[in-house]
Amino acid sequence: MIHKFLHVCSTSTLTANDDADGSVVYPVSSIRSIGMGTMTADGAIADSETVYHIALDPMLISKGASGAANVLGDNVDVINVTMTTANNAKAHMQELIRKINSKRPTETGFINLFDGVNGTKLIDDISSTAVTVNANS
Repeated sequence: MIHKFLHVCSTSTLTANDDADGSVVYPVSSIRSIGMGTMTADGAIADSETVYHIALDPMLISKGASGAANVLGDNVDVINVTMTTANNAKAHMQELIRKINSKRPTETGFINLFDGVNGTKLIDDISSTAVTVNANS
């Protein structure tokens, strides 16, 4: 069984690929939800006709947090995807899910959602992405 991973690189500058906007890869099994609007790490969603979000299990793991810090463990990492076309999220979601569920032997399990450095994207209608990593500590 091929394990699939979702890649995002929000920056368009090669030398910035190692910073917060650089390449990040999540196993698709970490996707919690996909929905309309801009989402923050604590799950708050702001209305948007041109942005949808992908909420994921956080990459950073809380170790021994207590009190208010423990609550952060319920937060998520988020990929906010900006579309060129308003209210086109359903088509984006369908294409992403189609790619995740594909069993084509020529696919390697690496799903490139958006790569600003190389100018490649899964869906032509994506204009940008922003990744929010939950501090979780």
